[in-house]
Amino acid sequence: MAIALRPRVLAALLLVCFACVCTHAQSPTDLNSAFVWQGFRHAWERTTLSFKTPHRLGSFANYIHDETFSDGSAKAHSTVTYTPGVNGDFAFPATYYGLVSSSGAVEASRSDVTFSLRDNATDSSGQENNPTASLDHVVQWSVPAMEGVEPGSFGVLLRGFKIGMHCDPAAQPVGGECNSNGVWPSLLRIALEECELSGDSIACNVRFQLNRGNIPFHYRLSKPFNYVMDYNVTIGITVLQSSSLSTFSVSYAPDISVGEERAFPASPVSGTAFLQGGGNGYFTSAISGIRGLSLELNKTLDVESLGRYLESFESNLEDLYYDPVAGKQQVAYSIGISTTVTVVPLTYSAAISPVLLQFSEATAARSTSISNGTICFSDQAFPFTFQCRLKGMKPSTTDEVSLSFN
Repeated sequence: MAIALRPRVLAALLLVCFACVCTHAQSPTDLNSAFVWQGFRHAWERTTLSFKTPHRLGSFANYIHDETFSDGSAKAHSTVTYTPGVNGDFAFPATYYGLVSSSGAVEASRSDVTFSLRDNATDSSGQENNPTASLDHVVQWSVPAMEGVEPGSFGVLLRGFKIGMHCDPAAQPVGGECNSNGVWPSLLRIALEECELSGDSIACNVRFQLNRGNIPFHYRLSKPFNYVMDYNVTIGITVLQSSSLSTFSVSYAPDISVGEERAFPASPVSGTAFLQGGGNGYFTSAISGIRGLSLELNKTLDVESLGRYLESFESNLEDLYYDPVAGKQQVAYSIGISTTVTVVPLTYSAAISPVLLQFSEATAARSTSISNGTICFSDQAFPFTFQCRLKGMKPSTTDEVSLSFN
């Protein structure tokens, strides 16, 4: 059954159709070096009766920026954001990253794709007790290709993302209200797809998908559902390119896909994989990057509602060992989500789309480093249960993390 909208809501939904989608180039301080984003790990740390505390997914970011290179050192910052619904918690979000430093054989550039979206669950095919909302947004993006570049000598990588979420009370249907600025997600995908040389440009489709639903009925109690949500999204992109396949080679490896079969509780899946590139010892160093990531919650135990509270979410690679003769890079991965025994059982599938970057002696690749930020959110629903000041922590859901190589 459709739910009536206020006139102001109808006007706002019409405006969303004409929302600005803009891409802007950044001016790198060094055209021949770049930080390589290798993923994230965000996990809530508060425990209650020895159990971790799960939350809605609110504003969420892990995004490298402000890269500088001088006198043999490399520095940057990572914006990390992790926001729950209304209950307090703290976290130490991690950014995984490596470094490419070239004497001139490889050119680096950076750009951002930024857009604003609004979803709408006011008409969910008559499922009044199981409302859902979905977004599938694709931006056609391109940058100039350097002279002489060819397929296999350019790589397009994610540099991270920022997803700001907001529930506007005035945008909700009549009788509706905002429970928080968070959602119960059922699918998230961020990807650089169909990247190719197109004339004198390198072009990709930048894809952002977010689906959400309600939590299972018997766990809802008096928790209202956000029928309309607003999103401000930034997807960071790094491009590495060379005019010679003899100095730089890019291999788009198959997805590393996992399926969590344990329904209760869910946990991330870790393992190792090999990324195959060119061998014979020609490329002396290598590093892995990411061109896409995804998470999808699956229907489990005949429970129709796919929304869940999450305790952690991670999708990362860590370089282990490179064999230049075989042209293989071994990586460790950790992909997926965790929940607690207080969350309705679920299974999920998740994936990372890796990229193998190989370099000749003219370029150095530095393997994975990990840096953590600090997040703390004081409880809004029950203030007496958790306050950041009582833990000696500053209340903030965003932190700027220093990244460096010497």
